[in-house]
Amino acid sequence: MTKYEKGFKAGYQKAQTEYKRKQLIKENIRLPDELYFLEAQMIHASEELFGE
Repeated sequence: MTKYEKGFKAGYQKAQTEYKRKQLIKENIRLPDELYFLEAQMIHASEELFGE
């Protein structure tokens, strides 16, 4: 493997790692939003059930 191939491979792996990291960050931002939405639904449902 030439030094150019090694450099390309290392750069490609770094780009893939960065892409995966950004995807995880996006998912971690989206998850709390979904949890807050579910919590709001539960609060609303309990208010309807128990009239609080």
